[in-house]
Amino acid sequence: MTPREIYFDNLKIKLEETYTSQGFAFSAFHTKNDAKEFIIKSINKDDIIGYGGSATLTELGIIDYLRDNSYANLLDRDKARDNEEKQNIQIASFSSDVFLSSTNAMTMDGILVNIDMTGNRVAPMIYGPKHVYIVAGLNKLVLDKEEAMSRASNKSAIINNFRFNMPNPCTKLLKCVNCKEESRICIYTSLIRGSFPKGRIHVILINEELGF
Repeated sequence: MTPREIYFDNLKIKLEETYTSQGFAFSAFHTKNDAKEFIIKSINKDDIIGYGGSATLTELGIIDYLRDNSYANLLDRDKARDNEEKQNIQIASFSSDVFLSSTNAMTMDGILVNIDMTGNRVAPMIYGPKHVYIVAGLNKLVLDKEEAMSRASNKSAIINNFRFNMPNPCTKLLKCVNCKEESRICIYTSLIRGSFPKGRIHVILINEELGF
């Protein structure tokens, strides 16, 4: 095994103890393909499946897999014809069997930190879907809440502004200035410190750099 793989295996033991003690389910995989296979095996063909916008899920290829393999109850927000239909699909995700997403940051002491514009991603993480899978590359792991908040606002949110072509001040200054622009995407911030019911939120860490 490589030093990176040995480090990750030791990290997995520590994080599994931390996250499960707070009610999360936790799994860790060396490759995104292994993580993808695990998720596929965890989903039933007739499950109603929702998902949040996520570069990590795109890189994982899980949504394309579900589209291409006749998961008839996929709530495919990306296929919506207009904003109204997209919003209706997002609302329907609250009663889904499975909700897939990533996270802006996760901490060594078991906190998930996320920033949203509308809340369509963080809200189903917190309430509604029966099972939630949060997939994160090792690049999302930070030491503590303060570092997670900084990562979410000073990296993830800025890249998302570029992603959605939002010319907010942070795209010029490359740091969050807590702007009040109407086009700002940093409106809802969530800190998830555990899972209720126990095991409802399943955190999946991958030993690769995924998303931002």
